[in-house]
Amino acid sequence: MKNMTFADRLFESAIVKPCFAPERDGRFPGRQIRAMAYFALRSLWHAQGIRFQSCYFDQSVIRRILQTDIMPEYLDDAIRLWMMKRNHSFYDLAYAILYVVLVGDAFYKEAAATYSMPDYNALYYAWLDFRAHAKITFAPIVPEGRVAYAV
Repeated sequence: MKNMTFADRLFESAIVKPCFAPERDGRFPGRQIRAMAYFALRSLWHAQGIRFQSCYFDQSVIRRILQTDIMPEYLDDAIRLWMMKRNHSFYDLAYAILYVVLVGDAFYKEAAATYSMPDYNALYYAWLDFRAHAKITFAPIVPEGRVAYAV
């Protein structure tokens, strides 16, 4: 892309390259879901803020969390959770990705500590609770189909 901002380049190198590498194409249930995951991550990257209970994360905190904490396995788990929900939307996938990134490490450590497989049903219900109480302020879409955001 010719007119990429620094934030766009950071998104591409820190998130897109590891999560959407060609060798990971088989990890996605289909090309459409792969594309939806990409746009859900991009929407999170451009989100203006997130409010959950008494906490508020602005865009810089969201980007730092995504940049430092996301792993390809977290994206796989988020898609798995998202597909467990009936009538799932694109925004539900964004919520699932954010939730798994926030709790992912603790989720895997708990399973390792008890020498058991990760309990995806428990994670699913916790995610639904997060989805019901969290509010992500996504960047508005401008008429040209581009996301309006500040860098």
